[in-house]
Amino acid sequence: NHRQTVDHMQQPELNYIEPASQTDREANLLSRLADLLSNKRDHLPRMEPDVFTGDLLKFPEWIRSFEVLIEKHTTSAIDRLHYLNKYTAGDAKTAIQWYLTLHSASAYDQAKTTLVKRYGDKFKISEAFRRKMDIWPTIRPGDAQGLLRFSDFLHHNMSAMESISYLRSLNSPEENRKLVRKLPRYLANRWFRIVDNWLYGDPTNQASLPEEVYEGCYPPFSEFCKFVANEARIACSAEDLGVEDKKVDKKSSKPCGKGNEFKPRK
Repeated sequence: NHRQTVDHMQQPELNYIEPASQTDREANLLSRLADLLSNKRDHLPRMEPDVFTGDLLKFPEWIRSFEVLIEKHTTSAIDRLHYLNKYTAGDAKTAIQWYLTLHSASAYDQAKTTLVKRYGDKFKISEAFRRKMDIWPTIRPGDAQGLLRFSDFLHHNMSAMESISYLRSLNSPEENRKLVRKLPRYLANRWFRIVDNWLYGDPTNQASLPEEVYEGCYPPFSEFCKFVANEARIACSAEDLGVEDKKVDKKSSKPCGKGNEFKPRK
C-alpha cells in the first residue's frame, strides 16, 4: 500500500488544455493580419507635403496636406513650428521665420495664422485665378496638349469654386466669353451651338438638355469645363493615332475676338 501511494505521488499531473474557441481563432487571425498590414505600411514611401513658396493658387491644397501629414501626427507646438519652417520657402518662409525665436507655446499658432491671412484669403485666391486666366495664351488649332493643359486649369477652377464663392461669377456669360476667346475658332463655333441649344432648345432633339435645366438658361461653367475636356480628349486621341491636321490655316489661328462672339438668334 505504501508503494502504491509513492507511485501515485510520482505520477505527473496532466493539465487539460481546452481547444481554442472560434472567437479566439478569429482574434488571432485579425492580429496577424494587422501585423502584416503594419509591416507593409512601413515599406511604403513616407508621404510629405510639398514645399510652399507663396503661390496663392497652391495654398489651399498645401495647408490641407500639412495639417493631415504633419499637424495631425504631433501635438508638440515646437515640432509643428519647425516642420512649418521646413516645408516653406521664399516669401512664405520669410514671413514666419522670426517666430522661431519666440519661446512660447503660441508661436506655432501665430506663424500658421500669418500664412493663412497672407495666402489663404479667398478673395485674393479668386483674383489670382482670374489673373492667370487673363494671361492664358490662345490655343492654336492642332495644339492638343495646349488644349489639355487649359482643360486641367479649368477643372482646377471648378474644384476651387466649391469653397471660394467669388469664383461663381465664372458662370456668367461675360466671363464665359473671355474663356471662349482662348479657344481655336472651330471649337468656339462648336461651343456657340451648345449655348444656342441651352438658350433656345434644339427642335430636332427634344431630349438634348439635362432634365434639371430649362430652356433659356445659359450653360454654367461646369458645362464649359466638360466641353473643353471632351474636345481635349478627342484631340489627344487623334494625335496618338497620328491623324491630327498638320496644315494650320493662318486665318483660323486667330483668337475668337469680338467679331466672333455668340449672337443669339432673334
